Amino acid sequence: MAVCLHGKKISNKEHKHQYLKHLKNVVVAFLLVFCTLNCAPTTQQTEIVTESKVVLHPQYRLADSLLNIIKTEAAFYDCPGFAIAIVADTSILKLEGYGIANKKLNTRVNEHTLFRIASLSKSFAALTAKILVKEGKLSFDDKVIQYIPNLKFKDPILTENLTIGHLLSMSTGLATHSYTNLVESNLSLDEIIPSFTSVKPIYPLGQYSTYQNAAFGLIEKVIYNSTGIRYEEHLYHKVFKPLKLKATYTCDDFMEYKNIAWPHNFREVDSTYTLDGFNQKYYNLVSAGGINASANDLAKYVKFLINGDESILPDEYLQELFIGKVAVLPERRSYEKWQYVDTVNYAYGWRTVKLTNGSQWVFHGGYVNRYQSLIVFNPKSKVGMAILFNNDCPIGGEIMKWFVQIFEGLPDEIPSEAIADTSAVIVVKER
Repeated sequence: MAVCLHGKKISNKEHKHQYLKHLKNVVVAFLLVFCTLNCAPTTQQTEIVTESKVVLHPQYRLADSLLNIIKTEAAFYDCPGFAIAIVADTSILKLEGYGIANKKLNTRVNEHTLFRIASLSKSFAALTAKILVKEGKLSFDDKVIQYIPNLKFKDPILTENLTIGHLLSMSTGLATHSYTNLVESNLSLDEIIPSFTSVKPIYPLGQYSTYQNAAFGLIEKVIYNSTGIRYEEHLYHKVFKPLKLKATYTCDDFMEYKNIAWPHNFREVDSTYTLDGFNQKYYNLVSAGGINASANDLAKYVKFLINGDESILPDEYLQELFIGKVAVLPERRSYEKWQYVDTVNYAYGWRTVKLTNGSQWVFHGGYVNRYQSLIVFNPKSKVGMAILFNNDCPIGGEIMKWFVQIFEGLPDEIPSEAIADTSAVIVVKER
């Protein structure tokens, strides 16, 4: 059976044997973590610094265990670089960079290194739109045609009944990735909108979540036509500025930043990562995938997501973004074969996964130009993580499971068949 290595399927028996041997080491590591969680005393860890006692957060050792596993795995695959933030309550447990930002220049990744976050940008769009709802500028129940009169689909029912909420929850009923090719060809929304006249939905409106970029990006036109102000300006003034983020949303801003992570591509011929070219995909549709951010930025963002900030958005509005609205089809679900998954839904700019123990987690990933991104958090237990890669490191698809299992205290079983079966590996590479 083939295994997935750096986004490529291979059947080399020697590599598979090496991988499965390595997998046993990972399972052993998880067993040690699980034993630590369930056998160790529950008293808080402390250490003495000068003459004062510093009390570590009770979940610090969990974060430390997770980071050690990620570093070990990244080193095994010789993945160039990543940056990570782990947050619990109002504390940042881990915030650091690892590895190479630019292999040619031998620059290092740190917590301030800028990455592209790709489709994780969608969560910022939903947040911005919700702030405008609170300000009375629009409602998620508003019909999209109210703001974009020239928007027409092949099905008049869809044209007349499509709401802002449908856009943000991916429940338009359109075929997955309808006209993503036009977005990636750098067309503007005004150039893409006429093409929707030839699109017919494959599911009833609001029934299932089908992943979109072009349709999701219509939120930018809605926001501009309802306020007279561009989406990017709202994003900066209502989100970036109050959260004190140094995040940006243009290609020029990214390239001018002194501390950036450059994309790296796995070269199969000699099994090494090399510096890759940079492309401008999704900077033409920022809401769908055009934001650049550092781990430090995302640490602040995760702190906001799990704790809220009434000065930015009242908590009752914020929590509405995390409620699953429509089911994700089984063939499109991340973690479909993970034993702890009960249901997977799409909320507003976020995915939600309910575990068999009743716990619910909120997450979203992204992939563009070799960059991988992921945020996962639990609004109830107030713990979350953000991680950014500048490469196709194959562990990107496993990290959320490791994080949830460690912080939930779940048994650490990782079925070997689920690892070997490439269809079971979560894809954060969905644009």
